[in-house]
Amino acid sequence: YFRIGRCADGWVLHSTIGDWTTLAGWVAMDGEAWDLFDERWEEPQNRKEHCAHLFDCLDRWAASHTVAELIEGAELRRLPYADVRRPERMAGDDQLAARGFPALLATRAGAGVPFPGPAFLSSATPLRLRRAPALPGEHDAEVAADPAWRTDAASAEPVPAAEPVPGRVLDGTLVLDFTWVVAGPIATRILADQGARVVKIERRDAMDFGNRRGGLSGNLNRGKQSVALNLADPRGLELARGLARQADVVIDNFSARVMRNWGLDHDGLRALNPDVIAVAMSGFGLTGPGRERVSYGPTLQALLGFPCLLYTSDAADEEDS
Repeated sequence: YFRIGRCADGWVLHSTIGDWTTLAGWVAMDGEAWDLFDERWEEPQNRKEHCAHLFDCLDRWAASHTVAELIEGAELRRLPYADVRRPERMAGDDQLAARGFPALLATRAGAGVPFPGPAFLSSATPLRLRRAPALPGEHDAEVAADPAWRTDAASAEPVPAAEPVPGRVLDGTLVLDFTWVVAGPIATRILADQGARVVKIERRDAMDFGNRRGGLSGNLNRGKQSVALNLADPRGLELARGLARQADVVIDNFSARVMRNWGLDHDGLRALNPDVIAVAMSGFGLTGPGRERVSYGPTLQALLGFPCLLYTSDAADEEDS
């Protein structure tokens, strides 16, 4: 579903996931659509099986466009394209800066050093980095003087055995799971492994619906319950809201606007259930200039520089020349 292609001034990650008709129409605006409007390409499995042909067409189209033109156009059309960056470009990423990820920590000399901040933002208990990492040996003396840190056999005291905990730590917790594909289902599978009752909200036409009894999809969703709802139908949406009223945790990994459009974002959920914990795992977060972008794992990998390191280091050098 993804392949790197050459643009007029750099490299872009093509994707055949998403609204195929929209992508084909965008290509056709340049006067050539090859066979991209063939009705067989509406089926994702057909696009997967014949992806080499489709990507060759997209490469020919992209060759006359700049990276910026394709990224801007894809964002307007909500298609998961990405520019293939060098890793060092992340230090100046506008979206990360807007979300406060690069924290400035004071050094002993008083200078501010950029340092990665928390991976998640929490509204009630925000994490903050208060100081720079310790210098080598900085705390050796105080550690050596503290009996709690002594490791010599003569001073060591036996560690009491931990009391057994009955059941699992999340027994009795209800998690309403709107996640899909891979990253989100793995997160909720961990919760299910720890005893949570996870109810997965699905739709039958989703790309990852698959066979619940095996394969990747079955593995990612083991230990969960499942219900298929049409959230475009008011009846399906009301059923989802009824489940949200009972849930302890509601988690999704859609792009930013999806849960908001259903009234199931943080504010909407708190109106239904004041004690609910709402977890949003969208690729770009819910704030910042890039919050509306659509992403999958390969999209984020391209932005982080992984493909650049593996496949396009020579082309990335051209980009900077």
